[in-house]
Order: sequence, then structure tokens, then C-alpha cells
Amino acid sequence: MQLTSISFSHIPCIAFVLSFLVLLVVLQSSELASPLSEDERIICKRITIIPTLPKYNGLVDIGNNSHIDNIKSIGNASIDPCLWGIQRISDRELVQGETRMIIANNTLHVKSIFKMDSINMKPWQVVGYNEIIYGMKPWGMPPYHRIPSLFKLPMKIAKITGYKHIYLDIDYEVEKANVGVDLSYDIWIKKSMKTDGVRCGDLELMIWLYHKNARPAGKIIGSMHTWAYINNSLVRAKWTVYLYPEMSGGWTYIALVLDQPVRKGNVMIDLVEIFKYVSQIINKLGKNLENMYLMDIELGTEIFFGRNIDIEWHISSYSITVCTGQWRHTTMHQAISSNVNTNVSNTTSVLITEINKMAKRQINNATSILTAALAFIVIIAVIILVYRSIRRKSIET
Repeated sequence: MQLTSISFSHIPCIAFVLSFLVLLVVLQSSELASPLSEDERIICKRITIIPTLPKYNGLVDIGNNSHIDNIKSIGNASIDPCLWGIQRISDRELVQGETRMIIANNTLHVKSIFKMDSINMKPWQVVGYNEIIYGMKPWGMPPYHRIPSLFKLPMKIAKITGYKHIYLDIDYEVEKANVGVDLSYDIWIKKSMKTDGVRCGDLELMIWLYHKNARPAGKIIGSMHTWAYINNSLVRAKWTVYLYPEMSGGWTYIALVLDQPVRKGNVMIDLVEIFKYVSQIINKLGKNLENMYLMDIELGTEIFFGRNIDIEWHISSYSITVCTGQWRHTTMHQAISSNVNTNVSNTTSVLITEINKMAKRQINNATSILTAALAFIVIIAVIILVYRSIRRKSIET
């Protein structure tokens, strides 16, 4: 009887511990923000970068040992072979080959073929970053480079994180790569809006969607999860986070590497969600990301050194969608501009709908779990009261 009494006397403690664990599960399942109410509608406007306007079809941009940078406009952005690694080679005239970027059939095709037998570089050193540039590179841009007013960069990070979402949506394929390569966003964030280069206190943020035989600079400091739309599915994507507090030029380097690289397909990510996470890292370094400026968003492939380089990839679709929240009874806002396609894309619309559905399911699940936890506590309390009543009567008799 004493053993039974001891076990029953521990029931409140057991109930408390179980309830605490259940509450942790509830909090974890509520990680996603609440869905939009019936009165709230998200207004989204899209900037289409690829496909380009028909007048850019047939455009060719070539980079080689004598044309390291060759920036050309494609409408809402510019392209550049950007062979900055070759620029640092003292005998770069020995580098044979070229990068060729072509707009054809509404697709950007990029091919890099180099022969570098007599060049002394390490496998982890970068030859170039064939890229699409949206915004203003920290080193400046040609006067003909256009930045749409809908999302005009440079822009203060505090304003960007005030948006509901900024979706970067890309459809691509890395067809061939015989050396180290990554397909990534390279995002430059500065303390000032000046295009006088980067220095101590500035930030380079890379987002690797695909990589082969390559890794970022720095050390792994953890991982993070974000919502992403990958190959027609809404997923909770996991990213490994790399940090190099001070590069040789003084700036801070952070890389987010997708744990399941996508060589071919569609990937949409939310820049606002990513910035909010990166802000936590920067704050720990004694900096305030909110007070800094987003200079540009670059998208391309880093090519790592090899004696013989043969890389081919293409992008068939690339857009930036800026979403704001409005309290009004309206449908999704649609506007038309001569140079900026502001109609919300089907992918964006589906993503917003799916996120709301998932959020509602999570909240419903959390409510069910919490209800079950409370019911469990009530049952335990009733059992304890019944037991004590029976025991008290037993003692009295």
C-alpha cells in the first residue's frame, strides 16, 4: 500500500513534466506565423528579369583574359562574365578560353570553357562568377544599367524587412560541370550607399542553391530552416550556415548552403525571412543589419580552378516579387507597367496560398495538442482526487 501511495503522490509531478513537454511541442509547431485573416490581402508585384524583352534575344556577352568584366544590360538587370579570379593572375595571357553568355529563346545560356595548364592556382580558388546583376554593385555600374523603381536598390534593410515577402524565383539547370562550382545568389550589403567598394563593416551574403566539389569560405556555425518552394512543392528547407568574420578585404562573409542541392528545377525563397535570420548573426558581431543598405542581388555560378574547365548552365525564368500586406476587401492587386511586369506570378500565388493553408493546419494541430494536454491534466487531477477520497474513507473506517 505504501508503494501505491508513493507512486500516486508522484502523479502531479509526472503530469507537470508531461504537460511541459507537450507545451514545448506546441510552441515548436507554432513556429510559422499566423496565416492571413479573411480581411487581409497580400499585394504582390513582380519584376521579370528572365525572360527578357524580345529586343534582347540574340544578345551575346563574352569574357576572356582580355575582357574580365563585360557588363551588358538585359532590361531589368545586367549580365557580366565577371572573371575576377583571372584578373589576379600575373600571367593571365596564358589563360585560353572564354565565358559566353547568350540570350536565346527567352533563356540565358552560359558556357565557360578554359584551358589553364600553366596557371598556378589552388582548387579552392575562384576563376570567376558569371552573373546576373540586379541593383548597384558596390564597385559601381555603367550608366545604362537600369534598376526598376518598384524595388530600387540600394535600399535600407529596415525598409526591406518591413515588407511581407520578397520572393526570389528562379528556374534553372546546371547541365555540365567538371570542376568545383556553385549556383548561388551573391548579395552585397554595405554601411553606406556609396559605390566605392567594400571594406570593414560591410557584408557579403551568399545563398547556395547548388554546389559540386565546392564549399564556402569560413566555418560552419549552425543551421537554419526557411520556407521554400522547390520543384512545385512547399518545403521547410534546411541550410548550413558558414561564417568568415573578416575576409582579406575586411568585410564579413556569410554563406547559406542548401542541404539538398538542386541541380535542376525551380527554387523560390523569401529574402525577408532570410534577412531576419542573418540579422541575428550580425547582431552577435556587434553590428546592426537594419541600419545597413542592400546594394544588389547577384545570381550566377562561381567557377573554381581546374586545368581544364567545362561548365554549362542556363536560366529559363528569374523574377523578384515584392509583397506588401493591406487591410482591405480586394483580390490580388494587378498593375501593368511598360517595362515592369507587376502581375503576380502563378508560383508566387500558389506559394502564398500553400503557406496560409499550412499555417492554418499547424495552428489547428497546436490547438488540438493543447486541448489534449489540458484534458490529460484534468484526468490526472480527477484520479488524484478520487484516490485521496477513497484513501481518506479507508483510514476513517
